[in-house]
Amino acid sequence: MYAFLSDEQNAGITKVIATYVGDPTPLTSALGCLVMGNAYGWRYLSMVHSPPTVKKYEDILGLSFSEILPEYTDLSNRNVGIRYMRFFGTGYWSMVLGHSKLENRRDLTD
Repeated sequence: MYAFLSDEQNAGITKVIATYVGDPTPLTSALGCLVMGNAYGWRYLSMVHSPPTVKKYEDILGLSFSEILPEYTDLSNRNVGIRYMRFFGTGYWSMVLGHSKLENRRDLTD
């Protein structure tokens, strides 16, 4: 199914899909996160979705994105939020919510 997953992980995903009951929207969103996380890294997922949403999708799929997906990929820097996170050296939600003091924020150019 997914070349970046082990046979066991693929079997687990196949089982989740086959046995899922209810509104399919969360399942399809969780599967989309898995694919996008492989392309952009799990940090990207933690930036574009709130922590409770990421946890919800992990629970649906029965896996942890940060354990099976790369932290960053070559595509990660296409996202301005990822570039800001790396520049400031803090988590995205920490920046957005004002939990991190950004010492060098005036030095940012893009």
